[in-house]
Amino acid sequence: MSQYTVGFKIDIGRQRSTNEDAGAVFDASGCDVAFVVCDGMGGMAAGEVAAAEAVRVVQETIVARFAESSPEPMIVLREAFVRANDVVNAKNAVERTVRRAAAQENDIESDREDSGEDARALMGTTCVAGVIRAGELFLGHAGDSRAYLWRSGRLMRLTG
Repeated sequence: MSQYTVGFKIDIGRQRSTNEDAGAVFDASGCDVAFVVCDGMGGMAAGEVAAAEAVRVVQETIVARFAESSPEPMIVLREAFVRANDVVNAKNAVERTVRRAAAQENDIESDREDSGEDARALMGTTCVAGVIRAGELFLGHAGDSRAYLWRSGRLMRLTG
């Protein structure tokens, strides 16, 4: 049996005053271990909310799907990413509605949405998630967050 350690590192970076990252290492039936790491985007528009929600949804999906049977790991990872994306997009839709209502209430005309500024100001997140089953790593990622393998004193990048 292979021996390995799974972990994640999050960093506030140089641009922000708060950490918008989130992650978890957790158990899922039939897996040696599972993990997810998200890097929130959006600054004042709650990148930390997007990251936390994505971690929650990815973890819940992996745990639930592996509890059912012995599913194909890559299919479960894809489903987890799609569900997390849907949750973050739904939160952004609510925020857009709130912003529009506030602008109408204050009788403000805005070209922000037309210019794309509104979309950029909302939250988002990158995501790296994986499961190890029977010593085999199954890995998925969206965005520019990375997964690495540390072996024999060397670091090897596995994603983007």
